[in-house]
Amino acid sequence: MTMKRRPDCGVCGSLKVERRNRLVCQPCARRYASEHNKRKGPQPSTPEVRERKARYRNGVRPTGLTNGQVSALKKRYGIGEATYLKIRQKSRDRCAVCRGNIASDCTLDHDHRTGRIRGCLCRKCNMAIGLLKDDPGIMRAAAAYIEHHALVDARWTKQAWESLSTRSVAERPVA
Repeated sequence: MTMKRRPDCGVCGSLKVERRNRLVCQPCARRYASEHNKRKGPQPSTPEVRERKARYRNGVRPTGLTNGQVSALKKRYGIGEATYLKIRQKSRDRCAVCRGNIASDCTLDHDHRTGRIRGCLCRKCNMAIGLLKDDPGIMRAAAAYIEHHALVDARWTKQAWESLSTRSVAERPVA
């Protein structure tokens, strides 16, 4: 069995490593960065530049999203910040399932087979749909199960519960 060997650098002969989706050798990357900084010189430090750097460092954009969130949107769904904000605006910061407020925690729901975005949900509803395997049949069965037991529970009166508490466990009826 032959081992797959990483390519060598054509300049210095070192082994290349993957950095930001491209193969680079570390010594050449360092040398290039040093030469680049010498060529460009010191950057001006105006109040606008300092503010921009601080905003980037803190990770929050003017829209309220962090740089990490924007990067994840691009990587996972192939959409930008503007498209995400349009989807949120369309949902009016309400979960499409439970109608709860999702102003601070909007999770994009998408079809795992096609990758198409369906809308904004709260984290709990999105997880519930995922745990039910995005299958409407399973969701209907779960709803029927809950509705059936809600009816059974509604039939129990206060007297029935009191009579159960006086009976032994073996005498209690199974619901």
